[in-house]
Amino acid sequence: MLTLIAVASLGVAVARYIGTPTVQAPTVSPAQERADAAARRVAAIWVTQYVSHGAVVSCDPVMCGTLTAHGFPSRDVRTLGPTSSYPVTSAVVIVTQAVRDLFGSSLSSDYAPTALAAFGSGQASITVRVIAARGAGAYWSQVHADQSVRQAIGKELLTIVGITASAEARHQMLAGQPDSRLLLAIAHLASKEPVYIVDFGNLAPDGDPTIPLRYMDLSESGQAAPISRLAYLRALRAGLASLAYRPTTIVSTARSAGQSVLRIEFAAPSPLGLLGPQA
Repeated sequence: MLTLIAVASLGVAVARYIGTPTVQAPTVSPAQERADAAARRVAAIWVTQYVSHGAVVSCDPVMCGTLTAHGFPSRDVRTLGPTSSYPVTSAVVIVTQAVRDLFGSSLSSDYAPTALAAFGSGQASITVRVIAARGAGAYWSQVHADQSVRQAIGKELLTIVGITASAEARHQMLAGQPDSRLLLAIAHLASKEPVYIVDFGNLAPDGDPTIPLRYMDLSESGQAAPISRLAYLRALRAGLASLAYRPTTIVSTARSAGQSVLRIEFAAPSPLGLLGPQA
């Protein structure tokens, strides 16, 4: 009797097992896998080059692995998983399809409203976004207030003897577009040597237009100062070395028109509220 009961019980268990449908992960085509990998690679390279290595970056496990493989410090990387809450203690989040699956659209709309850069398309699309720890409403209020302050300081800088700007750079300063750290750098440099500002910009594909411009090009020629080019460059570099906020990149480069400029660039994300009456 016991043997019959055991066999019957085993049969029921087997029937239940066989009758329970298994949930399979959706198949991903080789083409989609290649597209995903390509987008992750270019996003990781961009973040490693342009995002501050002191900023905490959140991402899904595969994206985080790609990011650290391309040189971003692992100490500043936070992995998002099924039990993760919104990464409000991070500075930047890399939004991949895996992250969209975790949070839907609410992460981007409520806590990461602006994109520093975007890569890929469709399911392979990736956006690198700034975290708004107190929510989108408070973030936008701070963004607009900060731009107003940058407009006022940009306008004032343009009245200072020793600061000259092209028509494009002048328009950008009056619109409050340059990063606050660049405005502080201009004021500091102009207290030592005259400067000619060629332009401001960002090297960020499909970034949000509200993101401050993080690099500026200064003329390397005697257009800025009546001394030799090499002496002038040494003076500029010495001035930049004594800044409280240090640029991540200081490099001589040539613009498309062939003009030689000194490019000074700060890392993302741009700090808000840096400037005030004391600045």
